[in-house]
Amino acid sequence: MNLAAKASAAFVCCLMLAIPGRAQWPPQSAWDPSSPPSTDPNALPPIPPISSEFPPSGNWPGRSFPGQSNPSLRVTFFPPTAPIYGAAIADRQPNPGFNHLPVVTPETLPDYVNEFFYPALGTRIVEDTLPKNFPARLDSFADARTALLDDLKEQLRLAAAADAATSERDLRTFAVFQQPRLVALEKEAESIRDTIVRGAFLQPNADWNEIREWRLGKLPQKNPAITALAEYQVIRAAAYFSKGFSPEQRGLLREIAMELRDKLPRSLRGPSPTPAVARDPATMFFSPETSRLHLPPKLPADLATKIGAYNHDKDEVKSELRDTVVAQDRASFADRTRSFEALADRQAPRLTALAALAEDIRRGLALLPKPPPPAAPPDLPPGFAEQLDAYRRDKLALDTEHRLRLVSASHTALAGSPDLPLPARIRLTATAVQEARKQAEADFQTANAERTVDLQQRAAKMRQILEASAAGRTDPATGKPMDSAALMRAFNAAEQQFEKIGREKALYHDYRVAMLLPGLSPEQRRLLFGAALVALAQPLPDAERMPAGLLPYPDF
Repeated sequence: MNLAAKASAAFVCCLMLAIPGRAQWPPQSAWDPSSPPSTDPNALPPIPPISSEFPPSGNWPGRSFPGQSNPSLRVTFFPPTAPIYGAAIADRQPNPGFNHLPVVTPETLPDYVNEFFYPALGTRIVEDTLPKNFPARLDSFADARTALLDDLKEQLRLAAAADAATSERDLRTFAVFQQPRLVALEKEAESIRDTIVRGAFLQPNADWNEIREWRLGKLPQKNPAITALAEYQVIRAAAYFSKGFSPEQRGLLREIAMELRDKLPRSLRGPSPTPAVARDPATMFFSPETSRLHLPPKLPADLATKIGAYNHDKDEVKSELRDTVVAQDRASFADRTRSFEALADRQAPRLTALAALAEDIRRGLALLPKPPPPAAPPDLPPGFAEQLDAYRRDKLALDTEHRLRLVSASHTALAGSPDLPLPARIRLTATAVQEARKQAEADFQTANAERTVDLQQRAAKMRQILEASAAGRTDPATGKPMDSAALMRAFNAAEQQFEKIGREKALYHDYRVAMLLPGLSPEQRRLLFGAALVALAQPLPDAERMPAGLLPYPDF
């Protein structure tokens, strides 16, 4: 594919994916009971992943072997983003962004969502190129990990019955006891990652960089969005495929990638299961890496100073790490590895100091008074909550079908004769997409008129119930008479708070302990946090095409 065709394909890819957010269907009124207020202004309704049976490996034309003149289709899998502590977990994966493929995610991967060999393992499984002895090696690794985790949880159970000082002292003693086995486990994880990426003799490696023609600093198009997308992809891949980094640095690379992704144009970001850090200044990355904490308001001055110093020092480490990866993108594998190993040695003392500062912050956070329990939800007539849940469920289903219809209508080939100038073909394509979406909208409204009317009538009935319930009440937030919208806001706020508390106790217990309990070693925190991410059972992203061609977009 020549450069012009690649550029036009990339442009059309962006155009096809620049779909508005959640469809407003039926039309929104001043109050809409369809869902609680979203914490993410760009939130999309969950969309079922488009999956199909993966072709038998022997018949799959996308296999890549040494000696091929043109690199062929190869795929990899990246794990889901670690959520902010306490965030709701999506039931289904949103509609994927660019560069994703309808390939079934291997069933083995959920147990390794926090391991850095996750992407390469997914590639090996779908290509059926794992060495014969590797399943046994993975089982042995998982067994060792489970044994260490069970011992740690037993110690945590014993420490929970002691006072804070005794608990921290006992946990530190146990951390020293576990340290050799934990270090050995992380070394084995790194060895597994390196072995899977490189592959056996005469096998193609599973390195994301293998068939990539483009490099940072040498992109053929001087487009800020393309440059930002390319850097995000390179940083994210470095955490999983590059050699020479420490476990802490790999986690920091994931944090950098998450931050870069949140700055991309929406059409290029792909799905985001949780709100972005950049949209909430009270949320910060903490320790272990990629864990995220929502800071309580009105922190003591000394604690706020420590948190500021922690974030400043961590940002400096991350900036140096990011700059090194970007600078080395055009270097050979050997030169990159030497540079990354040297950086790991230089940054090790600073990372140790960061871990000590994080421990100081944990002790400060532990001394803060517990927040008061949330206010009870306002009294509403019996059965109203059930009606509201059913309405939200049905409206979400309609919204989802609506958005899928528009997405489907937006997919079209580049219009016009190949002899026409590229700008003319792009204009023709944009017009065709606009007309297709307009027709899809009309067809959807006609086919779902009865469902729309039903939802509108149910919303009107619930509004009447709220208006009757609000009569004579005073809004505690404003001191003014309460109307239906204020009553609904109070109900939603209480509902969300109780749901969050329930999630934190039931789903996020290990996440919280790994992030906030004083006395654990960095290795123990990574072990427990990884187990917490596995237990959260987030939807796994679909396969992604390994990059090829001259731009950080898939070939079309």
